[in-house]
Amino acid sequence: MALFPFPSVRSGQREFLKDARDSVSSGMHLIAHAPTGIGKTAAALTAALEYGMKRGMLTLFLTSRQSQHRIAIETLRLMKEQSKEEIVVVDIIAKQSMCPRGEALRLFPGEFHEFCGIEQRSRRCRYATGDNDGLIENLMHEILHVDSLIRLATDSGVCPYKAALELGEVADVIVCDYNYLFSPVEDTILARLGRGLDELIVIVDEAHNLPDRIRDQLSGSITEFDLKDAIKEAKKLKGDANPRLNHHLKGMTRIFDALGKKAPSRGEITLSKEDLLDRLDNILKERLDPLSIDEFLELLAGAGREILKEGAYRSALSEIAAFLEGWSETTDASVRIFENQERPSISHKLLDPSILSREIFDQIHSSVLMSGTLYPEMTRDLLGIEEGRSILTSYQSPFPKKNRLIVAVPGITTLYSKRDETMYRKIGDRISTVAALIPGNLAVFFPSYMIMESVIPYLNSKKRIIREDRGMRKEDKDKVYDLLLSLKEQGSGILTGVMGGSFAEGIDYAANALDGVVVVGVPLSPPSIEVKSLIEYYNRKFGRGNLYGYTYPAMNRVLQAAGRCIRSEDDRGVIVLMDDRFGMRKYLDCFPSDFRVIITDEWEEMIEEFFDSF
Repeated sequence: MALFPFPSVRSGQREFLKDARDSVSSGMHLIAHAPTGIGKTAAALTAALEYGMKRGMLTLFLTSRQSQHRIAIETLRLMKEQSKEEIVVVDIIAKQSMCPRGEALRLFPGEFHEFCGIEQRSRRCRYATGDNDGLIENLMHEILHVDSLIRLATDSGVCPYKAALELGEVADVIVCDYNYLFSPVEDTILARLGRGLDELIVIVDEAHNLPDRIRDQLSGSITEFDLKDAIKEAKKLKGDANPRLNHHLKGMTRIFDALGKKAPSRGEITLSKEDLLDRLDNILKERLDPLSIDEFLELLAGAGREILKEGAYRSALSEIAAFLEGWSETTDASVRIFENQERPSISHKLLDPSILSREIFDQIHSSVLMSGTLYPEMTRDLLGIEEGRSILTSYQSPFPKKNRLIVAVPGITTLYSKRDETMYRKIGDRISTVAALIPGNLAVFFPSYMIMESVIPYLNSKKRIIREDRGMRKEDKDKVYDLLLSLKEQGSGILTGVMGGSFAEGIDYAANALDGVVVVGVPLSPPSIEVKSLIEYYNRKFGRGNLYGYTYPAMNRVLQAAGRCIRSEDDRGVIVLMDDRFGMRKYLDCFPSDFRVIITDEWEEMIEEFFDSF
């Protein structure tokens, strides 16, 4: 079965393809640092399908990015064309995002789940009762991106999500988000397809994101505003539920008042599970008809369903119920926090993603975890992958070394103790100099919006400055990207953003859209209770608390941002690191072996010579 989609295997890709084939055939987990340009998507899919299709196994290609969905689908189309094999593929995104009903987009995810169930049971959703048979037959012979699948299903009067799941029952490959596998059992795609974990070959794209995605998914928080919204909803209910819920929810606001007196202003404190449950239990006993916490949860959840039945688009009551359930169930590998900010919050934060992922990796046939900025040993440890079943690898960048210059500018730092107007002016002056030396577009990524806003007034350049703002919608980001591409031919621009943001990680800059990237500072997380708890937990478990909980995550964001300007073998660009800490051994050791940083006072001359050589 010749499934590889291209006429030849490029340098670097050959080694990755061999390792992926060996891992899949021997039931191992390949954890690979594989830079952009290796061709890892084609290699991983080839290895998985060559083995899996002969044995009736399902390949899950998991990715958190819509752009990578499209790349996977295009690769699979080429594989089908090259091999003449019938490959059944389905591309799935969130059920809510696939819903053709406009009102679905206005709901929070948990509320949509309730809304969808009620609409189906009441048979008010015409798409849920549509006939799928003819559509599924057609979809089996086409490899479609999810947008096309949604359009075809909607035109046929069929629920796109339902059609995708039916196709998934006979699929060789499903392209979907992490949460379709890495979720509580009842929420995974396997529960809907009737498949066992041992029938799976899993490819995890951008796998450096997976541990935090699992942690975030199994964490939760509420604010006083959530309680006030829930109180307003409770007033709409009929019968006994109204006064009971109203009383207990108002009582819960007193918990925020009491904790606010214990916590410092604009600060935070650690809570125990009992700090909330005991206070809640006392509140539930204040009436003549007391409730247990479990009974209160049932009352909240039922009331939330009633609100949604009445046609509401969301239910704060449902959200409170989900939070309290999570608080009660959360394991000891978590930290519970009260934050006394402008909007005080109570939260539970999962520290150990392996609580969910270990069992999954133990049971699936094999996997390929890949990323251009991945620390293989750390990824294995955090996800709880068995050491005896894991293969840790790192590959060199396939791009010509002459196409990339990496320099560190001395005399700059974003250390908290060194932040002042003098330093911000110095950073602005250095960026302005870099912008003058670089012929095309420049992207500048900062550790935070606060530092970005402090430096921008000191930028002095003829190039147009485009800013990433907090809370930008997808359409706004698309406009910024399109503007950047147009500026490439019209005098060029400077994009300013933050490390960890969409422009530093979630966007592939095509056609050498960037000639340079400046990384300002080391984006170390503030010393919050959550960060300190992560460090302590990883110290106890691995003896590597600072590395796993603090240093590696920050340097991963640096590498993601730095990698934006070299996306193909024809691209060329300069990466400028601005912080004296980039010269320290503990940070230099975090860079891949082919990420060679030159620390020099002659960085201006080197940048000028670099572009003169092309």
